[in-house]
Amino acid sequence: MEKTLLGVNIAWWNGGYCHDLGVNYMHSDWPVTFNEDLVRSTFQYLKSINVNLVRFWLFEGGEGLLFDENKKITGLDPAFEKNLIRHSKLAKEFDLKMYYTLFDANSVFRNKDFITESIICKSDNTKIFCDLILPRILDIIHPTTWAIDLCNEPEAVVPGETGNYTSEGYGWKEVMTNLETLFHSIRKKYPGIKMSIGSGFQEERNLEEGIYENIGFPLDFLDYHSHRTDGYVPPHSTFKNKEVVIGELSACEKLKENPSKEEWRKNQDLILNKLHSLKEDKYKAIFLWRLNPITEQFYNEQADTLTYRAENSTVLYNLHQFI
Repeated sequence: MEKTLLGVNIAWWNGGYCHDLGVNYMHSDWPVTFNEDLVRSTFQYLKSINVNLVRFWLFEGGEGLLFDENKKITGLDPAFEKNLIRHSKLAKEFDLKMYYTLFDANSVFRNKDFITESIICKSDNTKIFCDLILPRILDIIHPTTWAIDLCNEPEAVVPGETGNYTSEGYGWKEVMTNLETLFHSIRKKYPGIKMSIGSGFQEERNLEEGIYENIGFPLDFLDYHSHRTDGYVPPHSTFKNKEVVIGELSACEKLKENPSKEEWRKNQDLILNKLHSLKEDKYKAIFLWRLNPITEQFYNEQADTLTYRAENSTVLYNLHQFI
């Protein structure tokens, strides 16, 4: 039986959601947080514990994309390109494979992100992105690509019970038509790259209901995100032998904003128990949410699922039991 692969989410670097690799021109005063030394030390650590797979986001929040007064994309931020090249070289140096996520649908309404909206919802910039930006990005990331997640949690921009549970948003058909344009652009340039879409908000329900199998184009595998608090993860047999990835897996109990170390360690045990329960299952890959290797100063104020201030996750220290 083929082993389930285990990876981690490093969705963005150094606290820089939507401004880590390059400038976000909707918020041009925000600093670019990319730090090559931090990336190197983190990749080196992952390699030392035999974790070889990382899920990493690229254009979340519209970062790295130049646009004109009419909000049309005109090019790629030079800093973004330079840092992505450096990032890819480091991944290659440590023999890591990346599950690249192109866009994050959550930013559209939460951050008033009109660039992402114009690509995945309205199609104003979809073809421009595919013609002007995507070929160069693919050339950079292709050597380190395990797969591409076309969009993180498109449910965030879809109204109703299969989406964001509100009345605000766009229809499934509108969103999937734009993601299909991205899909075919990637497949045309690099036919061997595998692609999926990271389903969120609904746990496994949208996969069970076949929503991602009726979108008009053939994903290479299915992907859903599990952050439920009852500890349940469905067996792979739920999905009728289709290839499935858990693109985000977190603990059974949500950490409060400033947990004690004891509360954090309890949370770690829950994650590890959940992994052990899946050890013999047939998921294609599982990505822990999330390793966030930020500075000591930042962690004097915050803790995340897989990190406590400057301390790495006890789950990561015990991954040899799983992999």
